[in-house]
Amino acid sequence: MLVSIIILTAFFFNTLLKKTEFSPSKAFSADNEDSPFGFLPAAVLPPFKYGINNPYDFALDLGVKWDRSIIFVWTLIQKDLQKEEYIWRHEHQLRDVPKGINLLCNIIIADQSMDPKYSRYALSNKSYLPGDEVAYKKYVKAVVERYDGDSINDFIGLKVPVKYWQVDNEPRGDLKDYASFLKMTYEAIREADEDARVLIGGVQGMPPVSRYIEHFDKHYLPILDELSKFEKSYFDIFDFHWYGNATGDYLGIKEVYLHIEKKLKERNLMPLYGFWITEMGTYSGDPDPVPQLDFIDFPFQTERQQAIDLVKRFVFSLSLGIKKIFMAFGITEGFKYDEGYFDFTGLIYDGQYDYDKGRGVKKISYYTYKKMVEVLENADWDNIKTIRENDGIHIYRFVKNNRPIWVAWNDNSESKKISLTLDSGIKKVEITEFVPNYKTGYDIRDYDTSFVDVKGEISEGSPFMLNFELGEVPLFVKEKQ
Repeated sequence: MLVSIIILTAFFFNTLLKKTEFSPSKAFSADNEDSPFGFLPAAVLPPFKYGINNPYDFALDLGVKWDRSIIFVWTLIQKDLQKEEYIWRHEHQLRDVPKGINLLCNIIIADQSMDPKYSRYALSNKSYLPGDEVAYKKYVKAVVERYDGDSINDFIGLKVPVKYWQVDNEPRGDLKDYASFLKMTYEAIREADEDARVLIGGVQGMPPVSRYIEHFDKHYLPILDELSKFEKSYFDIFDFHWYGNATGDYLGIKEVYLHIEKKLKERNLMPLYGFWITEMGTYSGDPDPVPQLDFIDFPFQTERQQAIDLVKRFVFSLSLGIKKIFMAFGITEGFKYDEGYFDFTGLIYDGQYDYDKGRGVKKISYYTYKKMVEVLENADWDNIKTIRENDGIHIYRFVKNNRPIWVAWNDNSESKKISLTLDSGIKKVEITEFVPNYKTGYDIRDYDTSFVDVKGEISEGSPFMLNFELGEVPLFVKEKQ
């Protein structure tokens, strides 16, 4: 869905180099690799439009640890298939990636619907497979080797290696041979870097759940059927994408996830390194219906609705066992500039369309995301417990630095009285809402004082109970030091 815009990040500093023109660099170790907090894309290009120097300045401020913004397109990188010469289009951006940001990059032949050269590189306009398998595998291995950070033929200036690769973006139902293409690409990636991990192309679709699953069964399941015929799965991580409104669509993640998991188990294709959602989001504003999304008329949503939904989407997904979640599209607004859904999903305004507060103005969701990362980062992601999930009340328990943190919200229209069992020894707590108490982010002047503390009472006993009122805004409870 988002390939065409990601390709635009490739315009920086095209450099023609032969495959032998490299210098060694020191070996790398992953930083913050365990974190689930990602963005598609986390880079803001060009950065000067928003008054920042580095494309990742906003990502660092937010606490984002994963970026998916770079896509390696064969038709753009190797102009002449008879020569092993490659145009390294992304190296200005790769120099800018700071330590602490991990990269997930995509590899494709091209966008078949947009690139007239596709038929010269592919077996046909109806196939994912390359016309020249040997040349394609050499291209893949050259890309992976150049950016793997193993000190062998590495790109000079590389600070953050690429250890995660996704094959294409969202496999299309009108192109055949994706399973064989995945196998071929996986083998080439692992030949160049045996430590690399490979994501299968993500499942696309929009709510409602019934339509999403119908589309999955019709267009994606045949790919899994083909993969099940091979001796192994040829992917390490499974990816699916989920969008929708801010008034309950987040709940559909569970049914979709369980359906996909069931189909994978039936085919003995469960991913060794779990499930990621590399596209997740909702919007603020009033998008126009666009053909890309079957002219769905999404209703107006406020900044607060987007911010509230952001927390729910993240925490609910993590509670299911999802390992990484990339909010999309973009930290800043703007996609195709057709006033469609994806023009409004960012956390910073771009100065376009109705309800916009001005380019560079941060929405409430920006501050909410930052607070969420601040509170939950470095939690034990394999030790999340569902405390309650009924009657519209959601309560989840995280563990960070061996201390519990509870996250709770209420999907009902009226607030509810909640009694929460505290861990032994906890006698004082702080209860704080994740969403600043403002109508728009434009009004926020001080991040530290913009979040509301909620009153609660602890009743002594065995165990101690915390009693408080839970409204629509997600909040967190943690021990007061």
